[in-house]
This record gives sequence, structure tokens and C-alpha cells, in this order.
Amino acid sequence: MPFSDSDVTLGYSARISDPAFAEYIQKSRKASSIFGVVLAVIVLAGFAIYGVVRGTLVFAMVIGIFLAGLFLIVTFVTLSKNKKGGTWDGEVVDKRIKKRRRASGDNGNRRSYNEYIVYVKDDKGKIHKLASASVSAVYNYYQIGERVRRHPGLQYYEKYDKTGDAEILCNACLQFNSVYADTCSQCKCPVLK
Repeated sequence: MPFSDSDVTLGYSARISDPAFAEYIQKSRKASSIFGVVLAVIVLAGFAIYGVVRGTLVFAMVIGIFLAGLFLIVTFVTLSKNKKGGTWDGEVVDKRIKKRRRASGDNGNRRSYNEYIVYVKDDKGKIHKLASASVSAVYNYYQIGERVRRHPGLQYYEKYDKTGDAEILCNACLQFNSVYADTCSQCKCPVLK
């Protein structure tokens, strides 16, 4: 059933307690874990094959184990970082666009891009950074001075005042949805309004 304008109210949504969010977070964590493990196995296998072909198996395996371990550490640190910390409230305190350069392709050319950064200060004074390369939609969604809430396991923050928005960002999958939508068109979690 579609919502009317009056359903978008001032305040944080109680819909965050819907089981769809817990299920989405669990599936995302599982997919990230599998991806990290598979990537580590591929790296290790690649170095093993390289070592056999080149006759430097021990040296190749040392490098392969190191890199595979690095992938696993990054995967599990990222997962634990997203999991830890509870719900907190904060305020958007700054927004910046930074010009960046990165290597592009095998020829070593460097390509310029914009990094869109939103800075959020939580109520304890800690600054959190939301950064996106070359995509300004999330940057444009948040305004300086707006109150936001971080929900554990979700990457982006719920806005306190969504009454003037035509679209609402899904804090689970980052899809923009109409204020009239009941669930996210991509992940099917409830739209927090």
C-alpha cells in the first residue's frame, strides 16, 4: 500500500526494527566473508601456480600466504568495524569535494575524479566520513546542519528530517526510493520514513 505525504514525518523511523534489516545485514556479512575467502584462495592458488612454473615455489608461497592473509585481515576487520558500535546520533558538519587522481589501465596513465565527502560529528564529538568516488547523489542527499542516526550494520545514516525529500536513501543498499514507496526497490527492506 503506498504512503501519502503525511506518512513522511519528522523523526527517526521505528521501521528500523523490521526483521528485513537484520536479514539483509546477515546476508551482506556472509557474502563479504565468502568474497574475502574466495579472493584469498585465488591469490594463494595463483602464486602457487606461478611458483611451480617459475621453479620458485617456496618464495611464491611466502608472498601468496602474505597477500592472502592480508585480504582475510582486511575483510574481517571491515566486517567487525561495521558490526561494532551501537546506534548513535550526530550532525552533518561539513561537505567537501576533493579532486583525486588514480592509475587507469596498464599504461600507467592517471585519471582525475571527484571524491564527494560528507562529514558527520556524533554527539560524543567524533567525526565520521562518508566518501564516494565520482557519485554525488549521496553527497547531495545530506545537508550541513541535518541530524542523522547511525544504525549498526548499515553503511549510511538515517536523516531525522525527511519531510522535504522526494526520495529517501535506503540505509541498507544505498538505493534511492520514492517517499511513496513502502519497501526499497532493490533490497526490499522498509524505507525509513
